[in-house]
Amino acid sequence: MSATHRIPRVDVGGVEEGDFRCYPLRGDSLSAYSKVVDRRFFLGLGSAYISPDEAAALMGRRLGIDPSRPADRHKRPRRRKEVVARLPFLRTLRTGRGRSSLEPFFYPLLSEVFDWDTPPFFKSYLRLEATESKLTITCYGVTGCAEHEKNPPVEDRVEIHLDRKSPRA
Repeated sequence: MSATHRIPRVDVGGVEEGDFRCYPLRGDSLSAYSKVVDRRFFLGLGSAYISPDEAAALMGRRLGIDPSRPADRHKRPRRRKEVVARLPFLRTLRTGRGRSSLEPFFYPLLSEVFDWDTPPFFKSYLRLEATESKLTITCYGVTGCAEHEKNPPVEDRVEIHLDRKSPRA
């Protein structure tokens, strides 16, 4: 799983945060990582687990953006969850090749060591459909859960209308 909660607010080359989506959503990413940390270091007691709605609210506050799901926009996370949410962003001074930099404390380990092989997964796949007049790109969420097996949830869909006057390759 990609640690999308580590992606800063987007404002690059004319693409702003409102034009950008990442999967899993940043809050879902933070929630999933907190669940793994809770299992591995806190005996699965739930003391480090951050629910998806709390994580979305925390990421929204951290980045100065509205959470993607409207229901998460009014959530007030508990203080303990605010402290736990800072863990993946802790930095440590690291020296390499003659220069020092601030490196994320957990970053070198999280994505590889904390990966899991049981549902729910936070994966996605794209389906591209093309006609002479439009290209449709659909992003499906892959959870690994039985209820989504035959009908995976649509996370996003984009239609691009094609100009028929363009020369064919």
